[in-house]
Amino acid sequence: MPKPYKIFEYDYLYKNGFVTAFVFNNGVKIIGFINGDNFDLRVLTVGNNPKKKGFGQKALKYLRPKFKTITVNDIQKKALPFWIKMKERNLVDKLQTLKEGQHLYTLNQADLSREKVKNPETKPYWVNTFQYLYPDFDAELEYVRAI
Repeated sequence: MPKPYKIFEYDYLYKNGFVTAFVFNNGVKIIGFINGDNFDLRVLTVGNNPKKKGFGQKALKYLRPKFKTITVNDIQKKALPFWIKMKERNLVDKLQTLKEGQHLYTLNQADLSREKVKNPETKPYWVNTFQYLYPDFDAELEYVRAI
């Protein structure tokens, strides 16, 4: 059975290491860092393809068998529901950092029962909305730094 599309793999020098880009001929790109059999995913874009049509999930299905562990970093808040689904489907192993504007938060996951937030008086406004929309997702958000 033929593959639905061609995949090209490129390595680029970035700061003190190499970044790897998986570029699919349908416009989807996955960019991150390879460390042995682990992949630190930083960007997944579906290009000009419509969102919520499975393009990102298909790309992750291709990537999944290539690595023992896939960790996602620098998650934009609007993309968090997508990444939660991908984690529930075992296409990624860990959701590590959330990015809001110039601020970065670590996401320390627990057992997917409910969300807990450190320093609730300083939590970003979207955490309450997120907690309401995803009551089964248990995590601690910890402010890391402004970037």
